[in-house]
Amino acid sequence: MKSTSLLSLILSSILVAPALAKEEADVDHRGVYVGGGYGLISASGDDDFDDDDDAYNVFIGTQFNQMISLEAGYLDFGKFGNDTFNTKLDGYTLGLKLGLPVTERITLFVKGGNYWWDADLSGFDNTLSLDGNELFYGAGASFAISKNWQLNLDYTRYDFEFEDDEIGIFSNVDKFNGEVDYASLSVQYTF
Repeated sequence: MKSTSLLSLILSSILVAPALAKEEADVDHRGVYVGGGYGLISASGDDDFDDDDDAYNVFIGTQFNQMISLEAGYLDFGKFGNDTFNTKLDGYTLGLKLGLPVTERITLFVKGGNYWWDADLSGFDNTLSLDGNELFYGAGASFAISKNWQLNLDYTRYDFEFEDDEIGIFSNVDKFNGEVDYASLSVQYTF
């Protein structure tokens, strides 16, 4: 249900964005920007630790031109897992976005950086709090709908590895290694 809703939102945004965009050629590709987004996550690991859930992010960055941006943000994956084991995960990001302009209003981009996270692993009536940092990478597209507003669609992967000595009792069950994929739609305002 959530995937259908997100897909409908993304498709309608893609169709409506060009109609909302004015014909002005002065899209602002430089400056400080802020934004927020919502999306779906897919978490996978070494066992049945798979689930689809939703997440949100907020971000601030500086866009040097249509091709280069530096961005920091907060990302909350919420709580995901199954009845036996689950994880609550959130943290902060710092990354670089490199864009390839398709038109004045459409830019394809890749991004990568570091994610500093905090996690609470729960299972067997135990909870374990961990923190760490991992690299992330992704790709997407941005659509300028006015001089200062744009929509971003992106897909980002976060790889997690927990060492046996970090996870204690949970190491007897699984190493909890896996990926979290985040597909999101965000809105951005450039000052």
